Amino acid sequence: MKPRLRIAPKFLLLIVVLVPAMLASGWIGLQGLSAMRTTVNGITGDNLRVAQATAQLSRDVSRAEALALQSVIVTQPLPQAELDARLDDLAEPAVDADLATVMRLDVRDTFALDRLKTMSSAWRAFLALERTGRFDYAGPGVGYINQATASRVAALFSAMEQGTGLLVDKEVHDAGIARAKAASTQSHYRVLMLWVSLGALVGVLILVGWLIRDVVPRVTAYSAFARRVAEDDLSGRLQDHGSDELSGLGAALNRMVERAEESREMDARQREFAAAMQLAESEEEAQDLLRRHLTRVVPRTDPIVFVRNNSDDRLQAASTRELDTELAARLVDAKPRSCLAIRFAQAQHQGTGLDPLLECEVCGKRSGYSVCNPLIVHGEVIGSVLLSGPARTDDAARRRLRESIAHASPVIGNLRNLALAERRAATDSLTGLPNNRSAHDNLRRMVAQASRSGAPLAAGLLDIDHFKQLNDLHGHQKGDEVLALIGATLASTVRESDFVARYGGEEFLLLMPGTEAEGALVLAHKVCEAISSLIFRGLEGPVTASIGIAVFPEDASEPATLVRHADRALYAAKRGGRDRVERFAASAVTAAD
Repeated sequence: MKPRLRIAPKFLLLIVVLVPAMLASGWIGLQGLSAMRTTVNGITGDNLRVAQATAQLSRDVSRAEALALQSVIVTQPLPQAELDARLDDLAEPAVDADLATVMRLDVRDTFALDRLKTMSSAWRAFLALERTGRFDYAGPGVGYINQATASRVAALFSAMEQGTGLLVDKEVHDAGIARAKAASTQSHYRVLMLWVSLGALVGVLILVGWLIRDVVPRVTAYSAFARRVAEDDLSGRLQDHGSDELSGLGAALNRMVERAEESREMDARQREFAAAMQLAESEEEAQDLLRRHLTRVVPRTDPIVFVRNNSDDRLQAASTRELDTELAARLVDAKPRSCLAIRFAQAQHQGTGLDPLLECEVCGKRSGYSVCNPLIVHGEVIGSVLLSGPARTDDAARRRLRESIAHASPVIGNLRNLALAERRAATDSLTGLPNNRSAHDNLRRMVAQASRSGAPLAAGLLDIDHFKQLNDLHGHQKGDEVLALIGATLASTVRESDFVARYGGEEFLLLMPGTEAEGALVLAHKVCEAISSLIFRGLEGPVTASIGIAVFPEDASEPATLVRHADRALYAAKRGGRDRVERFAASAVTAAD
């Protein structure tokens, strides 16, 4: 994977390039200004000081020249002494000091040094001349001597004044050179600043272009992707293999779309499941639909639906195909309260790594992870759903589990109530056996099945002997007791494949599929013996029953005829003395008719 800087470092890099470039440009500008200021200050300071010193020298030289000339041409002794004093005490020290100052300030080149030497030599010559006494008063009549001295003095001072003029000219020339140097410095720093600024601009443009090329196309792609997602198009995915914030955003958007697509798929499955549940015809079919649906929406789990059997106070599995040996053994004596989900009416988790305070008697010892949700209808828990797997289910899986159970619970509850209502409608309330309507339904069904398979179907019609007398002598309560006990005896005596129902009053119908006449007679005799062996408190003697047997298709080809012929055989048993079994005989029917 190609390494990629994160967005923040990218902009930080831009700042790192831009800020130092700006600082460098500013620093160069400041350095240029400082250099220019130093140059200008040097020019101004030096020129000012040299000009001041030279001007002062010129003044002092002029004053000294005036005093010297006056002293040379004086004709009286008193003014001579005063002029000499002023020259010695004031003018000469001032000129010496001025020469020293100019010498100290203006010795930068040979030309200035030569001028200063010339001026110094002229001044020393003047001082020497002044010390020769030629300035002294010579009395009247010797003025020609002083005239020669005056010429000499004027010549010396002229050399000095010429020197000061040359120094001034030199300073003007130096100022021009310094000015040109300052302009050159300014130009140099201006060019340097221009190049630095241009370099910074180029660097910034390169970085901005890099950012635009790196960030803008991805942002555009993300924006287009977001628009497609907003329009409910979840088919595409972002292709961005980076490591910056935009890549993280792209990965997050992809995960979001994947979850949305998964949610859409799950919603479709939930709708399919809800529609299928509405078409379920029995509780067992609805439970199987729930189990298969959970296998799809919560993969890598083994769903098991438990049924709460309130009549027997037992907890049973809706299907035993998914049960392992351990769980099947735990369900043998399990009661509804053994399941904590049913007991507390809320989801229970096992295998979370924590030691539970209460352990479920059904799934508490199972390895791996399991979650058990109750099936609740109108506040009543009718069962539970156990999901087991190697790992803990995530929040989405648990949410799908809750939604599926929420869809299934009312359907399963309604189908259970419907089946219960149908059983009650088809069940005799006194004996608990199927009633007359159920007897006719099962008779038609079993005759049709026997007709398709070609197997015989024996029908037995049982009637309790002297039942009307029993009711008259002992009351209907005792008669109901007799009917209830005989119904229980019939249910426990016939085979599992047989069907027994209360046909009406004291009559019962027995249907024995796959049974010939001989086998039906044997079973009928067994039933009669079981009934006659019953003991009823308050009754003297046993209660007996008579049974008539007819066989399909030997004795009848349709359900109504089969029962009618069994009734004919029962009538024959009654006439034969009761407490007996009679086989339908066609000759007897013809004779009776």
